[in-house]
Amino acid sequence: MRRGGRLRVHNLALDLVDPDLIRISERWASPEAIAAHGQADHQKAFGRALGGFTIEQISVKAYDGSFWRTLMGE
Repeated sequence: MRRGGRLRVHNLALDLVDPDLIRISERWASPEAIAAHGQADHQKAFGRALGGFTIEQISVKAYDGSFWRTLMGE
């Protein structure tokens, strides 16, 4: 998936053992592209749409060839 050259790769995987587990991986052009995505109207709408669901655990990490930082969770 490509969106104006900012989002290079997007993968979604549903866990076969745990139907409540979803893994998403993305490759972005830059840290600025990730920041812009987080502020985009469609991303904010997605967050509001998730409001009715319970997130039991979340972990969001960013890597730049090697581990860069944990964005959420452990």
